[in-house]
Amino acid sequence: MKIQADYQMTAKSHVCAAPLLVFHFVLSSIRCNGNPARFISDSMGEYLPNGSFRFEEILFDFTADSQVELHARQMNMLVNELQR
Repeated sequence: MKIQADYQMTAKSHVCAAPLLVFHFVLSSIRCNGNPARFISDSMGEYLPNGSFRFEEILFDFTADSQVELHARQMNMLVNELQR
């Protein structure tokens, strides 16, 4: 098969244009550099229509009650934003 463009699909390939939301939860003690989730995010965004892909990397630290409360507030804000 000769490739004539950046990529080519087979005769039975289908494109899914449904919106996609990816959450990546990361402990604050873990470095985020080079993780597979970010790589997937960078790749997937190229194949979906503008505005239909969103990647949310969520750092959390549950070492103190105040951190748990902060995380809960941030998640509530994110949910409210996503519902708009």
